[in-house]
Amino acid sequence: MNNKRAFTLAEVIIVVGILGLVAEMTIPTLMQNIQEQTTITTLKKAYSTLSQAYTLAVQENGTPDNWGLADGDTTGVGAVNLLNTLKPYLRITKDCGTGSGCYPTSMETLNKTISLDYNTLQNHAKIQLTDGSIMAFWSGSSNCSYNLGSTQSLSNICGAVHVDINGFKKPNQWGVDYFQFFVTKFGIIPVGSALEINRFVDDCRDKTTANGLGCTAWVIYNENLDYLHCSDLAWGGKTKCD
Repeated sequence: MNNKRAFTLAEVIIVVGILGLVAEMTIPTLMQNIQEQTTITTLKKAYSTLSQAYTLAVQENGTPDNWGLADGDTTGVGAVNLLNTLKPYLRITKDCGTGSGCYPTSMETLNKTISLDYNTLQNHAKIQLTDGSIMAFWSGSSNCSYNLGSTQSLSNICGAVHVDINGFKKPNQWGVDYFQFFVTKFGIIPVGSALEINRFVDDCRDKTTANGLGCTAWVIYNENLDYLHCSDLAWGGKTKCD
């Protein structure tokens, strides 16, 4: 004689409720982790793209102090020359030069206290790439003598490249999808490394006070965006939230 017992309606409702609660707690964390991992991968790709373009440009044209850059560029002439030297080695869908049309009209700092319009900045040369990212180039020193550290590269900064890794898509926020690299006489350097005194601490570590421009090196080398979740990380110290 078979005596099979089925779930009662009450038991099914309880199980479904528990599964729903578990999903509610875990899915947002899972989606956050996926998004942050995508950011890490995409930012590393941008770094590789810029580094390869830089290497090829140097082989063809010499180091950036020969590229017609400008000191503290305010007109955009140096920025355009920087872009034009690297452009043959980048896969570009749109070149806006110093004009508008290649950038969002609102770019927010990590602490959400300032919103900037990079779209109309005339001292930045702006492009859109085939992978959906956008870049803005700025010239800081014609002879690559801008100094932000004791290393060879950080003592010979020529300018900078700002990268929004997902283009016009939100959040358009420094340190979240918008990152900065230095163009130096000796290569492309992610901003905010351990060799830049206080840059990560001042411009990334605490999302309530930092602008977010010091986060690039952290994401690339430590492979996380944990500064979004805790404020006690440090180069040479704690590199992940508990």
